[in-house]
Amino acid sequence: MLKHLLLTCLLLGLLLAVPFALAQEEAAAEAPTAAPGISTLIFLLGAGAVIIVGGAQMARDSYRSDDKDAS
Repeated sequence: MLKHLLLTCLLLGLLLAVPFALAQEEAAAEAPTAAPGISTLIFLLGAGAVIIVGGAQMARDSYRSDDKDAS
């Protein structure tokens, strides 16, 4: 029963996704293009943020594990 419900939801989602994708393609054709390199800049900013946050988490975990070993 659950498999049938999940399959129905999946098929319904795919059925509804097609018109949205077609509408986005039409809107993209009408919209002006962005300046070259903007998407690369956004990607690099996101990647840099992930590296900074990940590094801070690793440093904090390392500091806490060193602190626990000392006590």
